[in-house]
Amino acid sequence: MQSLNTVLVLSIIGSFMPTLAQSQTQAMQVIHINTSDTAQYLDWAEESMPIISGHQLSTNGGVCVPSFGAEEEGDLYVYTFSTDFASSMAIDLSSGPPAREIAKIAPHRTVKSRDLWSTVRRPTNLNIDVGDAYSMLQTVAFTDQPEMYLTQIDALEAGMHEAGHRDVHFVASQVMTGKFRNSLSVRLIAPTPERLGAAMDTITTAMWARNMISNLSSIRTVRQQMTTNCHRFY
Repeated sequence: MQSLNTVLVLSIIGSFMPTLAQSQTQAMQVIHINTSDTAQYLDWAEESMPIISGHQLSTNGGVCVPSFGAEEEGDLYVYTFSTDFASSMAIDLSSGPPAREIAKIAPHRTVKSRDLWSTVRRPTNLNIDVGDAYSMLQTVAFTDQPEMYLTQIDALEAGMHEAGHRDVHFVASQVMTGKFRNSLSVRLIAPTPERLGAAMDTITTAMWARNMISNLSSIRTVRQQMTTNCHRFY
């Protein structure tokens, strides 16, 4: 089964965005969760995700909680990074310590989806350490001009830094599976909700930023947009 999954993923890579293949650096698993008690889930994640990671091949992970734009109340997103798809797809949560930790929270959450993403843009000066909290504006969009889209994101980040928002950065991933497959997920990351809000003010009011967003709008179709508050747990 794992070999079949690998073939399917490689087929997707080969049929979508071939020009971006050389820039893929990390595989990311994104698990869409719904829970009736977000605080309880975050407490569990802080304690159990490091235990689970100690028995898996993922390199870091955490949880993002939507503040605006969630599909429904109680949604949150668990993310884990691995160095490559081989490591990501070898993760087994069905036995041993991972299964025991997951059993503690299973009655209190519903898994809505599990998807694979591939990182295509990550600034070298973006550092998020264990225990850090941060905020994001995430836009999932389809484009048939991915290289142009990422070039525009580069220019927008440079403009934001010149405007004084040096603590915000853009990260981009290719969505490989699920309902948003063949799309790009672009996240504007800031250290706090207030700093994210200040950056969004600039994007929506400064003429130069509005012009760049207009350029992006001409080559993309937005499929999802939300703001989230995130925690890195290991």
